[in-house]
Amino acid sequence: MSPFPGTIGFQQLQCSRLAVGGQGVCLSASGEELLVDRCLPGELLTAELKVSKKGLAAAQKLQQLTQKQLQIEETFCQPAGLNLPSLQIEQIEPCGYHYGYRNKMTFTSNMQGFGLYHFASGSGLVPVTDCHLQDSTANLLLQQAQQLQLHTFTEALTIRWADLNSSGPRHYMIIAHIRAAAKLWKKKREAVTARLSKVAKHLMAQQPALVSFAARQGATRHDCLTSSAGEFVVAGQAHLRQHLCGLNFIVSPASFMQTNPAQAEALYGMVLKAADLQPTDTVLDLFCGAGAISLVLAQHCQSRPDIDVVVADPARAGMGTHLLQFLQDCKARKIVYVSCNPQTQARDVQELCRRGNYAVKAVQPCDMFPHTAHVECIVTLQI
Repeated sequence: MSPFPGTIGFQQLQCSRLAVGGQGVCLSASGEELLVDRCLPGELLTAELKVSKKGLAAAQKLQQLTQKQLQIEETFCQPAGLNLPSLQIEQIEPCGYHYGYRNKMTFTSNMQGFGLYHFASGSGLVPVTDCHLQDSTANLLLQQAQQLQLHTFTEALTIRWADLNSSGPRHYMIIAHIRAAAKLWKKKREAVTARLSKVAKHLMAQQPALVSFAARQGATRHDCLTSSAGEFVVAGQAHLRQHLCGLNFIVSPASFMQTNPAQAEALYGMVLKAADLQPTDTVLDLFCGAGAISLVLAQHCQSRPDIDVVVADPARAGMGTHLLQFLQDCKARKIVYVSCNPQTQARDVQELCRRGNYAVKAVQPCDMFPHTAHVECIVTLQI
């Protein structure tokens, strides 16, 4: 749900000039001139159209696509060694949803409640009881968890949802993160689990859509947030089920899935298009996680001894030297490289091109996270 009243729709706009007051002048689809704050000539943006107090149409800038597009163009067209003067960078794929699109959010705890760290300093917890990146049910769960004092004995709280179809009901999971050293945890586990069970019982009674309540214990903040070693189910189901690209996935508390499921379908569709698979192809999916990309591609190819297409979606750090050498040696006819960090992606692509086997054929950016500077990018390389 939008935090702005009087919303009448969303549009992609381009700023043509500046008005006397310094606002950007954009032309709507109906030909109406709109004044937009923090907007410069030539900038492509997504804006929320709304009605002002005087009944006039106005626009609120939501995301800036031009800067993300430039980030990709500068990253892939300037590095020495890539030699890509004629490379055409595709236009960024905009995100169709700007609010309530995330299926997973983690909130840090302190004695006052739950919140998120300040974006600039990385410290200083900002209290949050109504987050516009998640849906209304998730916000209710967050508020009710705080009312039940869950923040007083947890390190953080994760709320995630999944659905079996885009129009069907969503099912929710809560993960309480408990920071405790192993020796201390042995002493306090029974008491903490009893408190968690009490909270879970209340929340599930208030919100029938909450079907799973889990906990994750770790000696450090990093461990209790990321390690599945200390994970256990407090109440309800152990998994959720997510429908994506015609497939059903089992989602555990530790499962990695794209947090923007609607845009993930668009991203995987672009990966499938870039792979341009033949029915007899064999595909190698590196860094497959829950296997979403693998399973989408598997519907369009079959197994053979040799590797024809490689799809890689590594962490932000990119690929190591041994993996880059393996890719050179396996000589797949095509590599589809997906990354959330264009800088390390460009570094790896440059190395693959430098060694002589591969050349870049296409670069397709995709906006997975509106309101942020982050951009996903798909690079297609061929022998």
